Amino acid sequence: MPVQGPPSENTVAANVLHRALRAAVEYGGADRRSLLAAVHVDEAKLRHPLARLPAQVFVRLLLAIERELGDPMAALRLSFVSGPSCFSDIGFIGRYAGTLGEAMETQVRNQGLRQNMARLELDRKSTPARLTWNVPHDLARDIGPAVEMTIGAYVQLGREICGTAPCYKRIGLQHEPRFDPAIYETAFGHPVEFGCDITSMEFHEGALRHPTLRADPRLIAQGLANFNKSATWMADGRECSGNGYFYLSEELNKSPLTLERMASAFGMTERTLRRRLEKEGKPFR
Repeated sequence: MPVQGPPSENTVAANVLHRALRAAVEYGGADRRSLLAAVHVDEAKLRHPLARLPAQVFVRLLLAIERELGDPMAALRLSFVSGPSCFSDIGFIGRYAGTLGEAMETQVRNQGLRQNMARLELDRKSTPARLTWNVPHDLARDIGPAVEMTIGAYVQLGREICGTAPCYKRIGLQHEPRFDPAIYETAFGHPVEFGCDITSMEFHEGALRHPTLRADPRLIAQGLANFNKSATWMADGRECSGNGYFYLSEELNKSPLTLERMASAFGMTERTLRRRLEKEGKPFR
């Protein structure tokens, strides 16, 4: 997701909340409207391709999901089913990289666009290689649910690429467990330690070199070309066209797909959006 200028501090892309909500509804049976009402966010804001929200809103959403589903580890469970599902999210392209390390690097590179409440770093030269979350100690407990969800997403990525082969040696969390520690190890499938100096995931020797079975350089090239083309439209001043690509590519499996809905997501009238798209040479149809 391209951005115009650096993202505001301690924010999360609306797309991240959208994916968490979708997973809570589809896999947990949660009520979408009540969750949105609980965090005071409307659909239009959530569906704008470049919208960002305070990180605290994301954490409140995860806690609201846990309350509604009556499951204190709902956010952790949903991390395994809320990943990117289409090429409008450049993180999806990483699934087709040549190795686990390349896929991880793609994910880490784009984390800053998705959120900046915790900076991720992948150190492939350390022994063992590890992925770290740089979280201020005074915030570690408050954003614990969000950190757990992102860790779950990286665990899932490892499973998709490595299958049953060992991937992580250890997972260390700065915050203390929010529920039975044994449940974390069961969910992650790896040893977990709490109260660590830094949140990290340590890799088994050679895990980052594990080949991706569905590696497809041509598919990655095409996905990047489409993504960069839309980013170029935005850089050239064709903002509605660029936003439109990212919006529509996520909405193609929904009904109805209308100019009215897209205009609502962008906070403008249908007539204004139609006029701007036609001026940019990219009419809605």
